Amino acid sequence: MKEQFEGLNEMYEKQNEVPMPILDEQKLDLINDIVCCAIAENKQVSISYQKQNKVYSEVGYIHYYDMICNELRIRNQHDNVFYIKVNHVTNIKYT
Repeated sequence: MKEQFEGLNEMYEKQNEVPMPILDEQKLDLINDIVCCAIAENKQVSISYQKQNKVYSEVGYIHYYDMICNELRIRNQHDNVFYIKVNHVTNIKYT
């Protein structure tokens, strides 16, 4: 019975997985432009990104762009810092 439950749980998890979309050059340029402007003007953004085939979203300010690790550091309204790999970002917009 335990094996059946684990099997069903695994199937449920796989159904919720979302493949990473392939972004075209225009979308990548738009993401880059918004990131640069948000940093320069300290604008709040909403960022959608993927991690382990699941979609996440954060709202906050881009605190820093680490070019060595290729990741954004986002500070949210609760002053928590999130590290998001740039190549995991699927969408970004001003809030």
